[in-house]
Amino acid sequence: MRGAGRAIPAGGPNGGVERAHGGAGLALPCDLMFQWVSKTYARRIVNVNVNIIAAGVLALPVVLGVLKLGMLFGLNVSHKALIPVITLVADVIADATIYYVLHWLANHSPWRRQMLEDVAQAADHLNFFKDATIVQFERAVLSPILYVLWLGTQWWIIHLSDTPQEPTTVYFATCIGFLVAISVTRTLHTIWMLTKDRKRALAAVKRPTKPAVEAPVGAASAAATPAVPPAPAASPAQSSSPTHVS
Repeated sequence: MRGAGRAIPAGGPNGGVERAHGGAGLALPCDLMFQWVSKTYARRIVNVNVNIIAAGVLALPVVLGVLKLGMLFGLNVSHKALIPVITLVADVIADATIYYVLHWLANHSPWRRQMLEDVAQAADHLNFFKDATIVQFERAVLSPILYVLWLGTQWWIIHLSDTPQEPTTVYFATCIGFLVAISVTRTLHTIWMLTKDRKRALAAVKRPTKPAVEAPVGAASAAATPAVPPAPAASPAQSSSPTHVS
C-alpha cells in the first residue's frame, strides 16, 4: 500500500502540533505569561490604573499636537498663562474619550466575558456607562490635585527656563508635569479604591442572613406522624347474619 510507510505522529494526526506546544496538557511559558497578564489586567483595581495611565499617555501627543498647532497659527508662548489653559482643555477632552474606550475593552467587552469569566469583580453588575462614570467621578475629585501639579510644574519649568519661547521647552515642561501629577494621583486613587473594596468586603461579611422559617410545632408533629388508613367497612351480609348462642 502506498500509505503503509507513512507514520502517524504519536498522539494522533495533530501530535506534532501538540508536541510543539508541550503536549495537550502543557502550555508554553508565553501562554502562561499571557494568561497571567490577562487575569491580572482583568482585576478592576489594576485595569483602572493601567487604563488611566494609558489614557493620559495617549492623550499627551494630542495635547502636544494642539500646542504645536497653536504655535503654527500664531500662539505666543510668551503668554505663560495661556499654555496651561490650552493644555487643560485638550487633555480633558482627549483623556476622557480614550479612557471610556479602554474601560469598555477591559471590563465590558466580549473579550472579557469569553476569556475571563472566572475573574469576578465588584462592578460586574453595573452597565458600562455607569461603571466608567463612577471612575470618572473619582478622577474628577482628584483632578484639582492632578492639574495643580501638572500645570504648576509646567509653568514652573517654563518660567525658570532660559529659552521659554522654544517649543522644546514647552514640550519638556508638559511631559515632566504630567509624570509628576500622574504619579501622585494614581497613588491616591489606588488607596481610595482599596479602601472602598475593603469596606465592601466587610459589609458583605457583616450582612445578616435570613433565618430559615420554622413550621409550627403542631404542624411539624402532624407531618411527622404517618396517617393511619381507616378500617374497612363491614359488608351487609356480615352485619345481618344471626348470632348463635351455645
